[in-house]
Amino acid sequence: MSSGITPTDECEIHYNALKMNKVYRYILFTITGSKIDVMKKAKRDSSFQDFIDDLIQLKDSGCYAVIDYEGEGVKGSNLIFVSWVPDKATTRMKMLYASSREHLKARFQGLKGDQADDISEVTESALASKAKEKSISY
Repeated sequence: MSSGITPTDECEIHYNALKMNKVYRYILFTITGSKIDVMKKAKRDSSFQDFIDDLIQLKDSGCYAVIDYEGEGVKGSNLIFVSWVPDKATTRMKMLYASSREHLKARFQGLKGDQADDISEVTESALASKAKEKSISY
């Protein structure tokens, strides 16, 4: 079921900057009102721990994230989509993020997907495993 919540043009602009120009390490997207918007654009030299720390700060609400993951045993960089909807998020927020996810992913090409409800699910080994999979076409 669709929520009617759609991504802003800024989402696609910054995603393309990450994908094509390697401008950012990761981007966080959040639902505000009836739109999905860019919440944070992390500098290219940001670490995986910075990414985890940002997710932990959103333990009561959630976000979507795209991270340009480069890790040991992984060829090149890989764009991984993370739907971060922790257990502490309200039922309403969980429903909004679940029903809006496809709208955002449809705007982005070349992603590998993942969903996380607990920070223990967002590990380097989990992302490395996703990075080795084929890209998902939407």
